[in-house]
Amino acid sequence: MAPESFSRKTSFCSDVWSLGVIFYNMISGIYPFTGEDNSELFESIALDQLDFTPTALWADGPYSVIDLVNSMLEKDVKKRISIEDVIKHR
Repeated sequence: MAPESFSRKTSFCSDVWSLGVIFYNMISGIYPFTGEDNSELFESIALDQLDFTPTALWADGPYSVIDLVNSMLEKDVKKRISIEDVIKHR
């Protein structure tokens, strides 16, 4: 769930977030936010910083991949990358 989902203000930007979660998982094999239950997961999504560990997985990839994932998982909807810019991203 995108952070804005908690306030029921979803938009197409929420789909970009979801794609970012999938992209992160495809690269690392883990999810960017976790919790023992839904409450902890929602808290992690709302409060935790995005973590690129283990660094060995991310170190070999180009910086542009990390930049794209960061842009897709931006918590502020106004700052999150648009789908058009995802497509254009290097």
